[in-house]
Amino acid sequence: MTALAAEIVCCFLPWQPLAWWAKRRMEQASEQACDDWAVAAGHSAADYAETLLGLVAQPGSPLQLAALRRKSGLGSRIRHILTQRVPCPRLGRVWTVVVVIVAATITGGAALCQRGVARADSAPDTAQIATAAKEATLNTNATDPVALGTSDSDAKQGAPSDQLKRYTAAGRVVGPDSKPIAGAKVMWEAHKKIEKPEDWEIAPNIVAQFTTDAEGRFSLEAELTEKQLQYAGLVIRAAGYGLRRYMIPLPKLSSPLEIPLEPSYTIEGSIFTPNGEPIKDAKVFVSSMSRYVPPNADGAIDETKGWYLSVDPKELFSDKLRAYWPVPVVTDENGQFHLEDIVPRSATVDLVVVAKDFAKTRVGVAQPDAPHYSEDNQTWREPKFTLVLENPWIVDGRFLDEKTGAGIAGVEIEITPNNYGRGMYPIDRIVAKSDQDGRYLLLAGSADMFMTKVRPPLGYPGINISLKATTLEKLAGKGRKVHYEVKLRPGVILRGRVVAGDTGDPVAAADVLYRPERNRKLGANSNFTSLKTAADGTFEVTGTDGKGFLLVDAPDKGFYRLKIDDKRAQRYDDATYPHGLLEVDVPVDGQVEPVVIALNRGRELVVRALDPAGNPVKKLSSAFNEQEMERYFSSKEAVDGLFRINAAQPGRTYRVFLFSEDAMAGIVTEIEAPEDGRVIDVRLVPCATIRGRYVYDGGVPAPQIMNFLKFR
Repeated sequence: MTALAAEIVCCFLPWQPLAWWAKRRMEQASEQACDDWAVAAGHSAADYAETLLGLVAQPGSPLQLAALRRKSGLGSRIRHILTQRVPCPRLGRVWTVVVVIVAATITGGAALCQRGVARADSAPDTAQIATAAKEATLNTNATDPVALGTSDSDAKQGAPSDQLKRYTAAGRVVGPDSKPIAGAKVMWEAHKKIEKPEDWEIAPNIVAQFTTDAEGRFSLEAELTEKQLQYAGLVIRAAGYGLRRYMIPLPKLSSPLEIPLEPSYTIEGSIFTPNGEPIKDAKVFVSSMSRYVPPNADGAIDETKGWYLSVDPKELFSDKLRAYWPVPVVTDENGQFHLEDIVPRSATVDLVVVAKDFAKTRVGVAQPDAPHYSEDNQTWREPKFTLVLENPWIVDGRFLDEKTGAGIAGVEIEITPNNYGRGMYPIDRIVAKSDQDGRYLLLAGSADMFMTKVRPPLGYPGINISLKATTLEKLAGKGRKVHYEVKLRPGVILRGRVVAGDTGDPVAAADVLYRPERNRKLGANSNFTSLKTAADGTFEVTGTDGKGFLLVDAPDKGFYRLKIDDKRAQRYDDATYPHGLLEVDVPVDGQVEPVVIALNRGRELVVRALDPAGNPVKKLSSAFNEQEMERYFSSKEAVDGLFRINAAQPGRTYRVFLFSEDAMAGIVTEIEAPEDGRVIDVRLVPCATIRGRYVYDGGVPAPQIMNFLKFR
């Protein structure tokens, strides 16, 4: 009867997307009810799920319910069948009549009152669904179904933050006078994952996009994880208004958004040599743009008004710029260039000028009244400016083998200028590579200090040092040309395999690092970098003769981390936490047999945090030493109130920091990983509040000071 009522409503209101959406939700509810009846009647859940997988979606839309109407909801159905324990369903006659009447009334009324919402259903691959079903069959204790092509309502409340859910962002794009802007392109972009710093270097994906209608309205729908949603944002581009970013406040995600734009301005520049000659064919790149908003009394920034938008240097100087980003412009014979319709009126922009025989030069541009960070020592130029490039530092030389004196090819040298008060920017990085004779050449602009990294090919340790500008001046004498030969001491190539200790299977993509015994004096080139294992678990890394260690940092495949208190293997005074460790003593002749490093599997440790009253908390921040190989204190968020160590060593005690902002409670406690894998409850205690005030000498307030807390 519910299916018949839904079909009738859609017949009378075929133009209303909500009516069709409601019809589909009723179909899904009916299918789930049928599944519950089938399992409750005594049929095997696994056999029933396998039967559904063997069915082909039936064509047409008959009024009666089909066993399988479409593939898009099959994944969640199978998860539900295999993982949920449902009681025997019972349905009364009165309840049936009431449900039909209420459903028909709500569907018809809501469809008449609502505007259409654009949506795009994604049908998962049949093989993907089959894999999900097999995993669910093997893990009958699973409680969090993975949503495959389902709506957010299909996801279980309190699911882990890496579960896909469907989110909708809708609203209007308006101008300064609150009038709608038609034809604006609204893009929702999100990173695939944010787990390591290098993940930020990968361009985010555009998961949904929409062009605003005559009333400035847009509607976007995307499947994201909780982790992705935290850093996802909208990018808006409109003719006459340039580009801007809009971070959606998560509490307002379900409410209509209103995104204001402001008119853009034109940038006109002229570029000259130190002798006053115009520079032709110089490329001008837009590296970043932002709108500064001062923090409030609590130090928070309104990210709907303030925003930052940039691309990574690797992407900027490649031929694969994201679609909405401005392409570089080239100066004409008069050294002039124009950038139009890119930057909003109150935003600042960073440009990078690349010209032959000159170092990369970064230029900040802003309107005179544009807000920007008051403590920033950067000089902001007005939209119409003249730039005279300075004569660069010219650094050339050779990389030589310390023993043979022969040139070393393929040595990469990277220099990052550092200006006191402004810090270092990846966009300023300069990279060169030695030729077959070991020779290199690079051009660098002025800076207070140059952070220098030398990365030789396999068989030579590298260099990681900082050079002050005064050092370069001494080396250069009166000019700005430095000839610098670098002798590299040969190392030893260490070979081996990384395997799982229980099965002997190879462990691929694990980082293997050689570390000499602490406090050994090895000379200038004493920096060792990690390399990844191949598909068969084999590796080759550069080491040196004498005593040292091989450390392994494996991808998340269930291996637990060791706690290494041996100070000889530590970089700092704190313990080191690799997945694997092997002590080696390399003879002077460097002849070492291939080694095998075995990793040990652990069990998941799950801790449920309770507030002081004994109630489970929803959001939880947590940290523990064994998060990384080297201990860097950084908290992780959990939306289900559970702290997890994916692979813990049974019987081992872990020191853990837990904090709930909602409950204003936390704890630093020691937890022993149980042998049976049971969930452990930990009650948080009320937190104290520490208040203070930073001042300069004389009592003047010192703003923008960061607080750091450290626990043992």
